[in-house]
Amino acid sequence: MKHDQLQNKRVLILFPHLVIPGGALIYTLRLAEQLQQRGAEVAILTLRHEPRQIQISAAIEVIAHPHGPLTSSLSFWLSWPVWQHWIVRKIRNWNPDLLISQVFPSNWWGWLAKRVLPQIPLLWVCHEPSAFIHSEIWIRVLQPVWKSRLALSLRPFLAHADRRLSKYGDAVVANSRFTAEQVKRVYDLKVAAIANPGVILDDFPGRRAARSNLLLTVAHLSGFKRIDFLLQVFAGILERQPHLRLAIVGDGEKMTALKQFATTLQIAGQVDFHGRLHHSEIVRLYTGAALYMHGGVEEAFGMALIEALAGGCPVLAHASGGPLEIVTPDTGRLMPNLDPMAWSKAAIALLEQDDAQTALLCRKRAADFSWKQTGDRIASVCHQLITLFNSKTNP
Repeated sequence: MKHDQLQNKRVLILFPHLVIPGGALIYTLRLAEQLQQRGAEVAILTLRHEPRQIQISAAIEVIAHPHGPLTSSLSFWLSWPVWQHWIVRKIRNWNPDLLISQVFPSNWWGWLAKRVLPQIPLLWVCHEPSAFIHSEIWIRVLQPVWKSRLALSLRPFLAHADRRLSKYGDAVVANSRFTAEQVKRVYDLKVAAIANPGVILDDFPGRRAARSNLLLTVAHLSGFKRIDFLLQVFAGILERQPHLRLAIVGDGEKMTALKQFATTLQIAGQVDFHGRLHHSEIVRLYTGAALYMHGGVEEAFGMALIEALAGGCPVLAHASGGPLEIVTPDTGRLMPNLDPMAWSKAAIALLEQDDAQTALLCRKRAADFSWKQTGDRIASVCHQLITLFNSKTNP
């Protein structure tokens, strides 16, 4: 699309909080940059922003409450009407030409705002259907346990409300074909476009560091990510290649339990829990690792997978969800089961491949996913929505 089609258009992005790094937040920040490069004036409306943790370009305005809660907190949900009123007031004050909502509950913010501000077009960038409503897997890994039980008890009501509210949106963009299928199944909505996350290849060295004895996984340490399963896989790998190490990057509520499990498996001495690292440090691990392992099942996409490929690192993942759209036979292995020994054997086979050739093929595959392509696809939908609504108000 022409890079001036959003010239002087005001685009307001809704996002829960800018506090914890993650795939959806990275996507949102990259999207804001892409829309700005296409001439739009972009702001992000959020309940809370920690500038020391999440740094944002000065060209992108952040509208945050000085004392806003995390949306995972009980205080947020008990005060929902107050925060929804604040959000609608901020939308009115900023007066956007277009609203873009992101992950739950910001999609609800947008849909409820549309009830009182129908003149503003609303695009939902769906990373997955509201996971803590529709996915029992996600609900059962919620911590503490009372949150999981409460979410399960409220699930029928919330699922009904979620489907009803979705009708207030004007268009949906999905981050993968898998997510598009979920949007159709859950909401009976057809997406306007599929805009995969991207990767900046220039952030990764053209040549990989010399192959190390390192295996890698990067994830929030929740039950949904199945890091415990990957520890079992690694234990099986060590039986054949005892010199290897596993680096686990990320933190979360399962950290202590996972360390204990590694001790139970008698592999704790060869597992490094790095916690949260700066992106440059993660890039160093991607470019030096011999294999990336991804334990999630039916994940919407998997941004870490394309970052691993950009680092020239092959991927071992489950044959479901986003990885089916990322990993090819030349760049890794997709497993049809959750058999730890089968995964261990597949990992060993990947480790025995030609390292230099595999690295080239991985980087070539990663090049298929660019933020420019993401921006082009979403900007095109934005332009269409703004044009449509302008034609209605100025026939």
